[in-house]
Amino acid sequence: MEGCRETGYVDTGNAMRNLLLALLILLLASPSFAGGGATMMMVGGTAAGATCSTVADNQSSTDGYVNVAGSADTQWFATSFTTASGAPGVYTVCGLGLFLSKQGSPTMDLTVYVYTDNGANSPGTVTSTCETKNASTVVPTTQPASEETKFVSCSNFTTSSSTRYFIVLGSSATNGIAYIRWDRVAAAFGNYTRKDTDGVDPFALDDNSRRLKFNVYK
Repeated sequence: MEGCRETGYVDTGNAMRNLLLALLILLLASPSFAGGGATMMMVGGTAAGATCSTVADNQSSTDGYVNVAGSADTQWFATSFTTASGAPGVYTVCGLGLFLSKQGSPTMDLTVYVYTDNGANSPGTVTSTCETKNASTVVPTTQPASEETKFVSCSNFTTSSSTRYFIVLGSSATNGIAYIRWDRVAAAFGNYTRKDTDGVDPFALDDNSRRLKFNVYK
């Protein structure tokens, strides 16, 4: 009969639409989409950023070391860096790499910070706090070799161009026979290295002509 469909006729267009609609409903109802999908995207973004592998500032050569946390007046150690002028000097710090080794078997916790300059070539106030690591797990045992120990998860901080900052390594305790060594380098006058008992301004001058070895990551 004209206008009638043959027996057994299947409307494939409608069937496909119904199938796609059912799949969409199942997808929207699934926990992986409702919570996990967004989380996965977030984690993916974090993972990409968490690589934290681009060096923005650094001091690389080595000609000795300083002892950190071997005595009360060296429980905190600081070294300066100055950002470049213009756009290259403006970036968000994601991590700090310090070149460390150890004497004995230290077990104190180590935390790394970025401080402002107090206007007198010394650390002023904390502007970023990075992660804490235990000395027993992050530094090599072979002397005098050292390795970069990377402290990431730094709290949000964007540098200003042509500005001096201080990288500060703070220890939770001191030990006269089991402590940290931070590689030292020769540098021009004006790059300041400081030490302190409690991490609060003012820091004492340690060596006016040396810097400590580091990488600043963005």
